[in-house]
Amino acid sequence: MTLALLALGALLVASLAYTVACWAAPFTTCSRCKGLGKRTTWLRNERPCQACKSTGRRVRLGRRIHTRASALHQRGTR
Repeated sequence: MTLALLALGALLVASLAYTVACWAAPFTTCSRCKGLGKRTTWLRNERPCQACKSTGRRVRLGRRIHTRASALHQRGTR
């Protein structure tokens, strides 16, 4: 019983920490271009990154979920 409560507490702390991180810094570096805003092709040509639209930053997954849930709540309460 105590091991289950310990695991539940650790999961709660981890999810709370991720929630605070998404609130404080909703953007992260793009995983495709590594934050450079451009990608190299197999011929070594540089092209703008399509995933982040050449900004080098993307919205975190948790922030995207929060935004969609907020929009759904707004549409449902009108």
